[in-house]
Amino acid sequence: MSRQWGGISGGVYVCCDRKYSLDTIHKKNRTAVRRALETYEIRHVKEGELLGQGLQLNRETMARQGRYDPEFGEEGQWSRFVKAIPECPEIEAFGAFVGKRLCAYLITCREDRWLNILHQMSRPDDLKSYPNHVLTYSVTKAACEDPSLKGVSYGLVPLIVNNGLHEYKIRLGYSVIPQSCVVVLRPELNLFLNNRFVRWGVNLFCRLRPNDRRLEMTGTILRAAEATSSERF
Repeated sequence: MSRQWGGISGGVYVCCDRKYSLDTIHKKNRTAVRRALETYEIRHVKEGELLGQGLQLNRETMARQGRYDPEFGEEGQWSRFVKAIPECPEIEAFGAFVGKRLCAYLITCREDRWLNILHQMSRPDDLKSYPNHVLTYSVTKAACEDPSLKGVSYGLVPLIVNNGLHEYKIRLGYSVIPQSCVVVLRPELNLFLNNRFVRWGVNLFCRLRPNDRRLEMTGTILRAAEATSSERF
């Protein structure tokens, strides 16, 4: 992402409201969060809890989203990830619990006076009681009240449009700081991929296979590479 170079439209979700509260969020979310506050306990997730229950949440979330990351889906890699958290004081895990049941969790990182929300996972069976909403709200509120922090970053605007995720973040009080999504290919790849013939072919396959997310992502990356090249040269 860049604020100087050209590319395709993008941005980062942020919240810097020192008075962040239930009144800040969208009225359609307010009742859901208020009820969820009565249902869930929001606290740090212990290493054993994240090891024992987190892997299931990861797999269920990724299956729901149609993606797979071995670091979050493979037992050995997940164990290594979780055991590394205590070694990094800036990294924390927060969870929404009902008793001992972990219903949703998120991973945060403090850097340069910002709290960055890096990962968030949840159980599909619990979504109807809004564990994600109350977890995001609670962590955001605590961060906005922390004088050592400038604000909260909730990730980048995705290359592939996800209206549901965008609406979720905006309704929970986040706004988008516009930035350009810049893609610079290696010289040898740029020679073969960054041209109108390849882009035409990828766009054709995208029309033939509209549900293929990899093709859609490839087409978006090539458009960003074209826009970046025209801006730089």
